[in-house]
Amino acid sequence: MLMTLSLVKYTQAQNDFAPVGAEWHYSWANTSEISDPGLRQGYMRLHAEKDTLILGRSSSKITTTIYAVNMSDPEPREVNTTALEPLFVYGHTDTVFYFNGELNRFLPLYVFHVAAGDTVTYRVPPLFQGNSEDSLFRMRITAVNNITVNGVSLKQVQQESLLDGIGFGADQNQGYTERIGVLNSYLLCHFPAVLPNTFSPELRCYTDTVLSYVLDADRPCDYIPGTTS
Repeated sequence: MLMTLSLVKYTQAQNDFAPVGAEWHYSWANTSEISDPGLRQGYMRLHAEKDTLILGRSSSKITTTIYAVNMSDPEPREVNTTALEPLFVYGHTDTVFYFNGELNRFLPLYVFHVAAGDTVTYRVPPLFQGNSEDSLFRMRITAVNNITVNGVSLKQVQQESLLDGIGFGADQNQGYTERIGVLNSYLLCHFPAVLPNTFSPELRCYTDTVLSYVLDADRPCDYIPGTTS
């Protein structure tokens, strides 16, 4: 497996997160069929479409589309598309925020001004809150590193769950990286409610005008098994 990250130019700041034109491709599989957990497979594409104002803040609108096939169909399989609700994010100094429509405010997504041993508190997504309007969960920072790939320095934060309350965040131990986000989970890793019944996604590719990340150079970002594309 080959992982590459190439450089065009780079400016280190969280307000560069999700610039217009940025794209993420994640592997995707549906597990809603208990008898056939891999029934639908494909990928999920996120695209930073444009800048817009949310609560007076300039934010990036990210469209999300799932492209998938029914694995029980004969080849070549027909690709079906599903559009999800758009995401809205913005970066300020050392933190990336996302808009939570249920709470009608921006919440922290990636916090970079941390050190090993720090504890970061997040809001539990509304779908998981039950009768509580503002439940919390905590993550402990285990390491903060500056990784260099192809001459590009990117801050990477590792974390672990403290298993608070209902335990949301128990599987959210993934580290997160400047500009790219998480590598082995959905971009909005604190809000998996938008992706019910799916395997934990894996980032295949990330591109913007600065970076081009490819997990496997031998597999196209939009690869779907059993199709002619």
